[in-house]
Amino acid sequence: MKKIMLYALAALSLAACGTKKSDSAVVDAPDVVDEGDVYYEGILPAADVDGIRYSLALDFDDDSPEQGDYKLTETYLEDGGSPVSSFFSEGDFEIKTGTPTDSAARYLVLVPEIEAGQTPGETLYFLAESDSTLTLVGADLAKPESSGLNYTIKRVNRLTR
Repeated sequence: MKKIMLYALAALSLAACGTKKSDSAVVDAPDVVDEGDVYYEGILPAADVDGIRYSLALDFDDDSPEQGDYKLTETYLEDGGSPVSSFFSEGDFEIKTGTPTDSAARYLVLVPEIEAGQTPGETLYFLAESDSTLTLVGADLAKPESSGLNYTIKRVNRLTR
């Protein structure tokens, strides 16, 4: 019960919430359903495809409501939502407070695992917009300027397979 309360408190205080990226497309990305404490999902814009479905599972460390491990599947979608390819990454995450423009803002940093012989994946940053939404931002932690594009993923009970 204490563990559940810590996770609930972390999610609420976060106002929502690393990445080892493969260099090649994965035919069947590992299934991250039921392998975490908190899940987020959403389709973000992309230049060369119809969108990219982000499926993120966060598994909080038992001794810290501010960090843990993550698994992320990025599925590239063509017209009509059909998957083209998927990339899987995993690593560590940390919840931090304070951005250059807002000292109270909370954000999530996904840091990829690096294995011998692989190119390091890109560190990802998400602003916690509320207890149920994360917005993908750059390393400067600034939201996109009125582009009209939606870079938000939402908290879900289960991830789409």
